[in-house]
Amino acid sequence: MREEVLNIISYRLAPITQDYTLLSQAVDDAQQRIRAYCNRQREKHLPRRLKYVWADMASDIVVGLLALRVNAATSNGDSATGAVKKIVEGDTTIEYETSASITSGVVSSDGEDLITARYAARLNAHRRVYDYDDC
Repeated sequence: MREEVLNIISYRLAPITQDYTLLSQAVDDAQQRIRAYCNRQREKHLPRRLKYVWADMASDIVVGLLALRVNAATSNGDSATGAVKKIVEGDTTIEYETSASITSGVVSSDGEDLITARYAARLNAHRRVYDYDDC
């Protein structure tokens, strides 16, 4: 099923990237996040019903990593390289997104995994309270 997920995100993200290594790493990362959240570390395969959740999570990971790459490539030391965050007219103040705020789509300031949290409702149906081998 890993190859199916890789094909799905390759097709979805074809206009953005063709980097097979990046896509493969995102698929593996998403799989590990699903296994950890659903308490399925010891199973050989994930349930087939998780295929599109897995692909969606991997796509979000790739998009987040590409945003970080773009931000790192465009930043040259000054803070005016990200997207505009806030504009105040009276004082003519313009605030720009920093790399920390761009990465907030992946991990929050307190370390919470926002990608897994975004898919929690879809993953809860496949979540186990305990791993059966621990009985």
